[in-house]
Amino acid sequence: MKILEVNKVSKTLKKNKILNNISFSIDEGEIVGFVGPNGAGKTTTLKVITNLLYQDEGKVTIAGYDVSKNREEALSNIGAIIENPGLYTFLTGRENLEFIRKLRKISKEKMEDIIKFTGLKERIDDKVNKYSLGMKQRLALGMSLLTSPKLLLLDEPTNGLDPTGVEELRKTLKELSKQDNTSIFISSHQLSEIEKICDRVIFIKKGRIINLSKNILEKSGQVIKFKIEKGKEEKAKIIFKDCDFINSFKLNDEYFQINIKENALSNLLKLLSQNGIDFSDFHMVKDSVENQYDEIFKEI
Repeated sequence: MKILEVNKVSKTLKKNKILNNISFSIDEGEIVGFVGPNGAGKTTTLKVITNLLYQDEGKVTIAGYDVSKNREEALSNIGAIIENPGLYTFLTGRENLEFIRKLRKISKEKMEDIIKFTGLKERIDDKVNKYSLGMKQRLALGMSLLTSPKLLLLDEPTNGLDPTGVEELRKTLKELSKQDNTSIFISSHQLSEIEKICDRVIFIKKGRIINLSKNILEKSGQVIKFKIEKGKEEKAKIIFKDCDFINSFKLNDEYFQINIKENALSNLLKLLSQNGIDFSDFHMVKDSVENQYDEIFKEI
């Protein structure tokens, strides 16, 4: 089942087109990363999904409900932390949770489970203005889970967390996905964490979806890195561009990094030899979200 569907959505703010005809979807229980540089449109996308901003064109559906036409039903299925956590700092952590609990008619038992989940039990009755940023993040996450949402939207969720907190968050999100079948959409600059948490990644650049990666743990192809003799870089680019077993390539700091199809290593070596291109420091590179990011957002 598709929990989230974003279909041909566009949004202009102050005469600047922030989102340009973007489309993607998220399945039930799937953890998806949302990656791109500052200004790419990540936060605007999250605000459109949560109806904090109205799209100019297109449609957003959550659990089968159109966000524009059935706002209440659609938003009842999501929990979200976008930009700074929305907390009442003059209240205690418990009072913040109580506000949501009474508004949404949630049991006290459920709230106590959430307090335990946040790890703030010893500080839950302190004023939130005395909390560290990491504690505020944990409280906000607890509040967003209080309604047992089908879709959880997180904008830079690891901000302010120490390494232990990051590891605990990672474990929690994976448990939510597997045990509760919660779908999770994470916008973050922390590429290494995205790789550890997410099933796949959506890349956005200048308001356009550039790439919808498949399972990031099961990528096809091999990544090779090597130097070639000076003066033959342009020749190599022409050869690589027209080669059917090369998925992509880039030149960076005298090194070519090439993604080739599986079992095509001998073909690459033969290609270099036939064209009289000498090489050195030839080695395999583990593919990663960071490599994908470099490939999409840096010039070849």
